[in-house]
Amino acid sequence: MRSHVITSAGKRVPLSKRESQALERVLQSVSRHYGFTDEDLTGRSMRPDLVKARQVALYLLHDFYGLASTVVGSMMNRDHTTVLHAKTIVERKGWEKEARSLITI
Repeated sequence: MRSHVITSAGKRVPLSKRESQALERVLQSVSRHYGFTDEDLTGRSMRPDLVKARQVALYLLHDFYGLASTVVGSMMNRDHTTVLHAKTIVERKGWEKEARSLITI
């Protein structure tokens, strides 16, 4: 389980237990469903199928788990505006149901 994130300024910031569990759960579920690794989801590739999977992961962390966009951005090696953009795209394309089905309570 991840215990910290590195901010864009290079500062090491600890994750709460809730944040860490949410990240692990989302990465595991999204990776399994779309066939990518955790590293793929947090990496820089812009392949369209990978971008969709990454956007779904960002959406789940921000919208489903209610984590701040700045925290989610740091967790996924993205800027907070990318998190907000992913939320807009997921909602605009109607992927919310698919995204939420990946997380079982």
